[in-house]
Amino acid sequence: MKHIGIPLVVIPLVVIPSPYRSVLRPLVEYVESLRMLLPGELVTVVVPEMVPKKWWEHLLHNRTVFYIRTAFLFKPNVVVTTVPFLLGHAYRLPDLIEHDDQIGERSPEPLEEGVAGRLEESAAGRVEAA
Repeated sequence: MKHIGIPLVVIPLVVIPSPYRSVLRPLVEYVESLRMLLPGELVTVVVPEMVPKKWWEHLLHNRTVFYIRTAFLFKPNVVVTTVPFLLGHAYRLPDLIEHDDQIGERSPEPLEEGVAGRLEESAAGRVEAA
């Protein structure tokens, strides 16, 4: 690995005890204590977000993520980052590799002239508008 002059940042993993399964209150209290201890510093909360296979399964999950994001929405210097966590057997690594192999076997279909021309015109229009 090439060193480019940027020091590595050590980020501690903090586990906040919550005996009554309450996630939001202990997290908000901890972040507020960090903001008071380190005023002006950016605090990033990293939250796993479950990505279900079916659309209706989304109704059963991710309520906690929604509440966490809402709690910190208007807090200065607090960023909530969600990391997708894929659910279900279709997201297993062997299945993903097999899917990629199947895509590689098919050759990409060429764009029709009319479609390619419209794409170029559309891109040119956006550049001119800017």
